[in-house]
Amino acid sequence: MSCLTVSTNVTCEKSEYILATVSYMTRMLGLWDRAANIHVVVETGEVLKDTDNWMGCCDEVDEDGEVLIRVAGLDGDEFAVTLAHELVHARQTLRGQPFDEGDTYALEAGLAVAWFHEYKTNWVDV
Repeated sequence: MSCLTVSTNVTCEKSEYILATVSYMTRMLGLWDRAANIHVVVETGEVLKDTDNWMGCCDEVDEDGEVLIRVAGLDGDEFAVTLAHELVHARQTLRGQPFDEGDTYALEAGLAVAWFHEYKTNWVDV
């Protein structure tokens, strides 16, 4: 059984945006219904604790396909681009592929642009 969890300790208004972003991007990447457990943790601050000033990271937790994504509590566009980047790495991990930064940057850009269009069209009150 697959499972997607999101945990955060940021404000309520930001939590809605985070959940919408994670939901949209996992669906677009075909991760929503994969037989894997993906855990997304959004931390406070502009960089992750215990890293060399990274804004995000993706780790395979175990050989059963459990993936942990950590993203700094960045604002708007930076959060979405960083999350897209780490979710592409999650997809690579679940497919048994090595991390490919060239592929990741290409996919992250398209995914982020699609999300910005979706968000502005369907989520933001104009």
